[in-house]
Amino acid sequence: MFSLFFSRRLVAPLQQITKAAKDFAEGRRHVDLPEGLKDEVGILSEAFNRMITEVGSHNEELRLSEEKQRFVLNTATEAIITTDEKGVINQFNSAAIEIFGFSS
Repeated sequence: MFSLFFSRRLVAPLQQITKAAKDFAEGRRHVDLPEGLKDEVGILSEAFNRMITEVGSHNEELRLSEEKQRFVLNTATEAIITTDEKGVINQFNSAAIEIFGFSS
């Protein structure tokens, strides 16, 4: 009887959190987490849910920033060239193509 209670109360929610973590790591952003628990498992579930929300928010901010960067790069009339730390060109805009004759 105790093992059944233990399984339902602790193991099942932990398995659900473990599955949610694996799903999230594989790119799924909508995962099922235990809700309404007032113990350590509930605290863990709430923390994991907050982390998912924060990651989503940061990803959206990053997407908007990249979109803005692409817009600036593509509409600038000046040549813009970006390089890596070794000086290898990794990105340039259409003005750079016209001015320096770069090609994709």
